Amino acid sequence: MSKIPKEKTKMEDLVKLLKQFPDTATVRRLRRELSAQGKAAELIIRKKAKKESQKIKSLEQSQLNRSSKMKRYYRYLKSIQKNYFPDTPLKQLRTMYKRKKQGLDVDVSDIVFTDPSPT
Repeated sequence: MSKIPKEKTKMEDLVKLLKQFPDTATVRRLRRELSAQGKAAELIIRKKAKKESQKIKSLEQSQLNRSSKMKRYYRYLKSIQKNYFPDTPLKQLRTMYKRKKQGLDVDVSDIVFTDPSPT
């Protein structure tokens, strides 16, 4: 990444040096090419900075999503424990819920997991 800003400053210096020469078609073309290369280097720098900021934002957002889903899952199992199985440890309820989601046979009816509120 440090190589690109050096190249950009080098291109700008060369353009300044070319201003000393007579204004011919070759000099103008060379100036245009050098300034285009400098702009391309600047564009690369901007893209990299934008990618890094987007990566940080997406990482933060994914962590927030994961956290909210885990909180929801924990509250769901806590309500089942509170309403139906106060003596059953939460770890055992998590195991039963996982087995139910996998389609395996569970001792508890499916109604408990579909509606955790007692009626």
